[in-house]
Formats: sequence, C-alpha cells, structure tokens
Amino acid sequence: MSAQREYHTREESAADRRVRHVAGRDEQIAEAREHAASLVTGADAADWAAEHYKLRRRDAWRKIRYLTSIMEVFSRKPEDRPRVGALWKGSQLGFSEAMCAFAGWRVGELEERCVVAMPNDGEANKWHRRFARPMLEYVPVLKALCRAREDQRGGLGRHVEFHTGAQLLVQGAKTADRYASFVAEFLLLDELDRYEVLAEGNAMALSLRPIKATNGVLLAGSTPTSAHGPSQIVEQYRKCDAKFLYAVRCPRCKSLDVLVWERMRWAEKGTIAERAKTVRHECGKCGKRWGWERLREAVQGGRWQEAEIAEGDQFPKLLEDGRHVGPGGALKRGRRREAWPETAGFALWSGYSTWESWTWPLMVQQWLEAQGSATATRVFVEQNLARVWHDADAFATVNDLEKHSFEKLAEIPDEARLGICSVDVQQSGWLSALVTVWDQKGNCWIAERQEFMGSVEQLDGSAWNLFSQWIQSNPLCEGRRVHLLAIDAGFHPDVVVRNLRRIGHRFSYAVLGRAGWERPLAAASHNATKGVRRTYLIAGTDNAKSEMVAGMCSGRVRVRRDLVPVIGKELVAETLAERVVLGRKIRFWRQDYERNEALDTLVYALAVWSMAKVRDIDKLPLGNPDKTEAKPRKRKPIKVRF
Repeated sequence: MSAQREYHTREESAADRRVRHVAGRDEQIAEAREHAASLVTGADAADWAAEHYKLRRRDAWRKIRYLTSIMEVFSRKPEDRPRVGALWKGSQLGFSEAMCAFAGWRVGELEERCVVAMPNDGEANKWHRRFARPMLEYVPVLKALCRAREDQRGGLGRHVEFHTGAQLLVQGAKTADRYASFVAEFLLLDELDRYEVLAEGNAMALSLRPIKATNGVLLAGSTPTSAHGPSQIVEQYRKCDAKFLYAVRCPRCKSLDVLVWERMRWAEKGTIAERAKTVRHECGKCGKRWGWERLREAVQGGRWQEAEIAEGDQFPKLLEDGRHVGPGGALKRGRRREAWPETAGFALWSGYSTWESWTWPLMVQQWLEAQGSATATRVFVEQNLARVWHDADAFATVNDLEKHSFEKLAEIPDEARLGICSVDVQQSGWLSALVTVWDQKGNCWIAERQEFMGSVEQLDGSAWNLFSQWIQSNPLCEGRRVHLLAIDAGFHPDVVVRNLRRIGHRFSYAVLGRAGWERPLAAASHNATKGVRRTYLIAGTDNAKSEMVAGMCSGRVRVRRDLVPVIGKELVAETLAERVVLGRKIRFWRQDYERNEALDTLVYALAVWSMAKVRDIDKLPLGNPDKTEAKPRKRKPIKVRF
C-alpha cells in the first residue's frame, strides 16, 4: 500500500497536464502565427495565383490573360477599381478556379473577409470540397493560418475564421442565414442565374449590403439560363457602365479579333467525328483560318476591348475605337488612362477555353450531335455559346400536324422499330392510351390512340381490364409491336404500380411528371409505399413539351392522318407563356384547350425513350410478334421441410 501511494504522489495530476498542454499549444500557435506572417509576400493577385495556386489543368496562369486581367482589375486600390463586376461567361473557362484563387489571395495577403455564395446549400458544399478546402490545405500561407487558429475543433468547414480577422465563408443562398447578412470585403456570387428572386429583392440588390460598409468588391458570374426566367447575368451586364469583350491576337495577321461561333468553319461531308476534326476559325480582319492548337498563343496576346450590346442582340459586339484593359488592370483609351466606373461587365463564351478537355473539335462534335433535339440545342447554346435561348417554335398548330402526317404504318421507315405505349390516367374515370414508334434519332410517329372508360381507382377496375386485354392483343401491325409501356402514376401511384404487375408487360414504367426547366427529360426515383420499395420515372415536363412542340413544327413528330381530327387539338393544347412572380418573368406552359391528354402521353413516351437507352433500335426484330415475345419464366415449387 505504501508503494502504491508513493506512485500516485509522483504521478502528474490532470490539472497539471492541462496547464502543460495549454502552454505548449500557445507556443505552437505563436510559432504558427510568426510563420504565417513570414509567408506574406505582398504580391498582386495574378502573381500570387501563379506562385501558390496551381490549376487542375496544365495551362499556366500567365497564358490565360482573360482570367489574370480580371484579377488585376479588381485587385487595384478601392478608388481606382470598379465596385461591381458582372462575368457573363460560358462553361469550361476556369472562372471558378480563378475566383477561388482571388478569394485566397484576399484572405492570405490582405487579411480580408470573403464570402462565396452559391444558389443552394448543396452547391455550396460541392464548391467548398472542390475548390476552397484544397486551397486551404495546400497553399502555404493559408495552411499556416489554419494551423494558427486557437479553436480547431470545427476543422476546415465552410466558415473558417483566422486570428488576423480574415474569414472565408462559403454559403448557400437558400439557407436561413443568407450571405446577404454578412459583412465582407469581397463577395462572389457564382451561377447567378440559378438564384431565386426573394420578396425583399433579387440577388444583386441584396448583395450590395455586405460590401457597402467596407467599400468592397462584388463579383457575379454565371452562364445564362432560361430555367428561371430571363437571365439575371445578362440583365446586370446590360446595366454596367463599362462593357468588355475579349479580343485575341490573330496568329496570321497579328491583329485583334473576336472569336465568333458563326465564323467557325468545318467540313460538310463525312462522319460527325471526321467533320469536327476539321474545324477552323476564320479571322474577321484577314479572312485566314487557324485551328485550336494556336489558341493559347492568340489568347496570351489578347486583351479586353470595350463592347456594346443592342436590345435584340444575343451577345455583345466589339466597339471600334473603344476603351480597353491595359497592363496592371488599368482602363485606357488609346494611350490615355481613364478612371474606372462603378460597374464593369465582362463577356466570354466557351470557344476561348484553352483546356485540353474542351477543344473546338469537341464543341463542334457536341453541336452536330445536338441537331434535331431542342433540349440538347438549348443546353449547348446556353452553356457553351453563353447566349440567351429564345424558343423559336414556342407553339404548333393543327396545320403543322396535317402537313407532316402519314397515311399508314407501311410509310414508317424500317429504322423506326421501337414501339412505346404511354397511358394518361384521368381521375374522372378513364384511361387515354397513345402508341408511338421511335427511331434512333428521336423521330416519332403517332400510330394509335385508344380510350378505356371505367374505374381507375381500384386494382381490378374495369378500365384496367379493358386496357390489359387491348395491350396483349398487340395494337401495332406491319410486324411491329409495343416494346415499352409507360403509365402516368400522378393520381394513384400505388394502384398504377400494382396494375403494371398484373398486366405483366416485360418492360414497363410508372411515370411521374414534374415541372421545372432545370429537370432532365427523365430520371429514376425510388420511393417506399407501405413498406414496399417502388421505382418511378420522373419526367421533366417543361423540357419535354418544348422538345415535342418543336418536333411538331419541324416534322420530327408525325401523326397518322386519320388521327389528326381526333387528337390534333390535344397535341397543340398548350403554348409557352410568361408570368411575373416577385417582379421577375417566369416561363410556363399555358393550357389553351380543355383536353391535353395526347400531349401528356407523348411527353411520357419521350421520357421513356430517353431513359431506355436503346442504342440499336434499327436492329430490333420486325416479324411475327409471337415469335419475338419473351416466354414467361417457369417458377419452381417451394419445398417445405419438417
């Protein structure tokens, strides 16, 4: 006992250990703060990014002049720089990485408070994991500042505070504590066109509050999109006091020229991949053509030139004898320097991208593959060309259907072999079925329309029994049959799923239509009803209707001639319109005719066609459907052992 007591007296107490740990921690923090202070170099934003922040791709910072010039402009003194900047851009240009490096420079070198706002909380988490967190972990000065924090229990979360008073906050716009409630010297609004318009104002109006007291910088960047109404970034660019467009140095004549999509030239014959490899840009000054391999040279010798945009223009145009951005971010007119206005806008599309993962041949190939699809074309125009999409075919008429109609199934080409039967469940008590035939490119022929009256709210309803007998009798002829079955599950999802199993079709889908321009044509969704896991197909109705209405105008959607008087008005029952919500115009589909079942079923068929991913439609069998029908699988009896 005496030896054990002597051991406890020699042992260090918990209080002494705590004091020693705190003293050691204070020494580590002091050393880390001294080390962080020694890493501050006083370099400008472009030099700091070239030294510390490495791009994910191979290009050096100095070769991407359209990025470093913007960083030089907004890193000048507060009295000689714009206060608000609008970045109207395309994708694959590196603006997110540049703005992350710019925020890191302001935190590490200037010791400022920086806020990065994203449209929602999920996008904020993604941006933090992809850009902000790696920068904090690998840039030496920021890594030293993170080690010098007194309280590190929070880790490197989305809100990091340092002992110098600097902060880096990545915030979602839809969260309770919005970005507009913080005070910051630098505020970045990424993907501005995806922000919702709140009752107290739009995103740009709310964003002026955090920088008002600090005389800070506000940068808003986005690709234009029509998903939430008119583009906010385009509207903000039009309001800017100074507008700029990047001009490259032509490798042939050494003159400043703007890249224009309409001056891209490629071969007219050959496969899509072969034609895309021949793409060249034609200079607007000398008329000579040069390829993407010389784009880095052209971008490095270019500069931001003043531009103008008229009311009906989709993209800015170069202003002759205008101002330009000189070395160090100075605003010049010729050789004479001028003062920067309060707001400045910069516009750029994806053709300027020097990334090896996004070349001109890849852009042309994507453009050629998107031809014939209204949705794919709209995405390409908005994301790559950075232009506002205008629906040229916003409505179709019965005359368009009669113009492109066909007499009988024999007129359908042999390449169109995929039969889809889509059903719209009416709550008042009937089923509306539409049978369509599709080819590999998305061309559609409407071949049959049937309605089944009776109960639809019960598992053994009369309408379901009539439809089951009809679908098993193979409504298509001329050697074709129904391969896929899609039924609307909006009103009675549980009843629809159970009836799909009773019908016993080999490939069937329960479809749920959802509005929203940001939704894809089709996406799978899982849900559990009464403990049973069910899979639904979510159809993006807004984009699908736009696709089908454009197809009716162009002839990609054709109707059997004797069906035009029956379902013609139903197919053209909705038109694209606009309404004002919280001071902002929102696009929506307005129903002008009391019945629209044919259009709804056509939308379900398009969703199933895009989800099925049948790559070899032209190889589907054309023959006796009884021979091609899959035989039911025999089930073995269950053996019970006692």
